[in-house]
Amino acid sequence: MVLLALLFTFGSLAYWLLIQPQQDLNRQLAEWGRQYHRALTFEARREGLERQLERWQAALADNQAMLLRERSFSLAAAALQERLKSVVSLHDPAQRRCAIQQQRNVATKGDGPFTRVTVNVALNCHLEELQAVLYDLEASTPVMVLDNLTINRRSRDDLALSTQFDLSGFIRPDANGEPEGDPR
Repeated sequence: MVLLALLFTFGSLAYWLLIQPQQDLNRQLAEWGRQYHRALTFEARREGLERQLERWQAALADNQAMLLRERSFSLAAAALQERLKSVVSLHDPAQRRCAIQQQRNVATKGDGPFTRVTVNVALNCHLEELQAVLYDLEASTPVMVLDNLTINRRSRDDLALSTQFDLSGFIRPDANGEPEGDPR
């Protein structure tokens, strides 16, 4: 019995002196391995995030080309009207199949970092010219947005379509957050 008690004591002592420290060391090594793996993951993500940041910075620099160059609402609206006239003239120089009937500036409220400049437009165009004009306006740089598009047929005998829409572009506000000459 004494021998059994000595074996039990020796086993407990061996466990606490030899095996337990080895298990602690194994747990510590496993934790360091997880930390190392996390560090590698963060390093790989950091490189990807740095590339994404560079792309965003380049896009921000290119954003200047996406905005109208004019700094005031009135000049930007005039530039939108001039762009519309040039696109219509490009697709129908004689203005027999596509003509601008009306253009008027519309005051808009800005809800983002840029000020929206809107011109309400009325056109009478045949379908082919209308399609080309609308495409050229939306696909151009600086960015222009067509909203509230309404197309009606004028009469059964007439091939021209009566079209109304809002043509919008964006300008950067001045240091005070307001565009110069804002009609609001």
